[in-house]
Amino acid sequence: HPQTNGVGRTTPPSLPWPPLSPRKMAVVRALLGTLLAVCPPRVFAAGSAPQTTTGAAGTKPARLAVRIDDRWYDLSKWRKAHPAGPHWIDGYHEKDATEVMHAFHSAQALAHLKKLPSTSETPKGLSSPPPPVTDVTRDFRRLREKLEEEGWFERRWVDEVGQLMSWAGVLAASSAMAHSSDNTLQSLAFIPAGISFCYAGWLAHDYIHGRGKMCEILRHFGGWAAGFSATMWSIKHNAHHATTNVMGMDEDLSGGPFLYLWGPDPKNDKPWRQFQHLYVAVLFSLLHALWRFDSLKVSWNNRLWAELIPIIVHYVAMVALLGPKTFGLGVLFGGFVMANIVTTTHQSEELFEDFQHDWVTSQFQSTRNAVTTNPFSEWLWGGMQYQIEHHLFPTMPRYRYPDLVPKVKDFAKKHGISYRESGEMDMIRQNFDT
Repeated sequence: HPQTNGVGRTTPPSLPWPPLSPRKMAVVRALLGTLLAVCPPRVFAAGSAPQTTTGAAGTKPARLAVRIDDRWYDLSKWRKAHPAGPHWIDGYHEKDATEVMHAFHSAQALAHLKKLPSTSETPKGLSSPPPPVTDVTRDFRRLREKLEEEGWFERRWVDEVGQLMSWAGVLAASSAMAHSSDNTLQSLAFIPAGISFCYAGWLAHDYIHGRGKMCEILRHFGGWAAGFSATMWSIKHNAHHATTNVMGMDEDLSGGPFLYLWGPDPKNDKPWRQFQHLYVAVLFSLLHALWRFDSLKVSWNNRLWAELIPIIVHYVAMVALLGPKTFGLGVLFGGFVMANIVTTTHQSEELFEDFQHDWVTSQFQSTRNAVTTNPFSEWLWGGMQYQIEHHLFPTMPRYRYPDLVPKVKDFAKKHGISYRESGEMDMIRQNFDT
C-alpha cells in the first residue's frame, strides 16, 4: 500500500526488515510460484462456497433436501449456520449423507440434528433422488452402532501418553544430534527431525478426527508440533474422506499441472507429464512445505489466532531446537516420507468419475491397507497402514485399528467385497508405477 508524500508522489511504506534485492525477490517469487503450481490451495474463507463438480455446491436450492438415517431433512435455514460452511450441505442436496454425518460429527451435533424439521417420506419434486440404501450400507450401520456400544471409540490414556512420548523422544534425539560436536551426527539430524514432523502430523490427524474432551484440548497440536492449521487440514481432508477417489472432488488426487493420475484433456496436457516419474520425488518432498504455506495463509486470512499463534511459536521453537539447516531439511524429508505413505493407500485403486452413493462399498474399492514388515514401520506409518478401517471409522483412535481388522475382514467377506492389502514396499513400487 503506497504512501503519498507531500508533492503527490508515492513512496513505499517502511518495513521492519531490510528490503530484498531484485535478484532475491525474483528467487522468492519463483519458489512461491512453483509451490502454488504444484498444489494450488483450495481452502476457502469462512462463509464462502467452493466450486465443485457436483453442480450443487455453491448454490442455494429452494428446498435443500438431505437424507440422514432414513429421514429427509430440509436444511435450507440451517445451511448458513453449519460450522464447516454451507458448501458441505449444498453438496449433499438430494443425496444420502448418513455415513458422512456420523463420520465427521460429534454426539452433540447428532443430537442437534434431531431438532431440525424432517420427514420419513421422500419429498415430492426431487429432480434426482438417491438410490435406495443398500444391504451393505445397512449392515455397516449396524456394525458401527455395535462398535459404539462396545466402547471402540473411547480413548485410552496409556496409549495416548505413549504416542506423545515417542514423538517427543524422536524430536529430542534430533535436537541432540543437531547440537552434537560430531559432524556426522549433525549432518544426519534432519532425519529424526523429519520423522518427528511426520509423526506429529499423524497425531494431529488423529486428534482433529477424534471426538471428546481430549481431542478438543489437543486439536491444535499440529500447529505446535508441525506448523499445520487444523482448519486448513479439516477443509481439505474431510473432502477426501467424503468423496474418496472421486476425480475433481477428492483434493488428495493429483490432476495436474505437474503430477497426473489420469490422462488429462489434450488441450490441458503438459509436455513435461511424460517425465513426472523422474521428478515425483522432488514434488513429494515439498508436501509439508505446501501444507505449512497453506496453514499460514488460512490462519492469517481468517484471523484464526488460536491456530496462528501455535504455528508461529512452532517455527521459533524448532529453529532454536534444531537450527535453520536441520529444520529446513527436516521439513523436506518429513514431507517425502508422509507423501509416500498417504498416496500409496489410494492412488493405485479405483478412480471414480461420479459421486458414489454407496459410500461404504466405495471405501473398500478405493483403499488399500499396507502390511508392515517391522516394528519401526508399524510405528512410522502412524495408523495409516490400516487405511480401510480408518476410512470406515475415522473418529476411532488409530491404536484400535489392529484389533478391528478381523471384524472388517469378516464384514467384507460376508458381502463379497474385496479387502485389499499388500506389503508396504510393494505398495510404494505400485504407486510409483501408477
